[in-house]
Amino acid sequence: MTEKDTGFDFDKDVPPLSLFISGFFQFAYLFFDNLDGKQARRTKNSTPFGLLMDHGCDVFTTILTCFTLSHALCVGNEGFASFGIFYGLIIGFY
Repeated sequence: MTEKDTGFDFDKDVPPLSLFISGFFQFAYLFFDNLDGKQARRTKNSTPFGLLMDHGCDVFTTILTCFTLSHALCVGNEGFASFGIFYGLIIGFY
């Protein structure tokens, strides 16, 4: 492991390329999630399983966004900043 390999330490610097890749995939996720929802509403092809699958993917992505945001802001593992990011985003989702 190198010094740049941060793991779950939210107080170390993150390589800029990692932040760029994470931002790109976050944008791609949001774009395709909205595109899929519009297509399902337009063609009236929504099912309960599709809704469950969509919300399951949204929850998983929200958790990964919490980790990415905590790394990007270097908030540390202790204190209210990390707690606020995690619970603020997750409670906001629900």
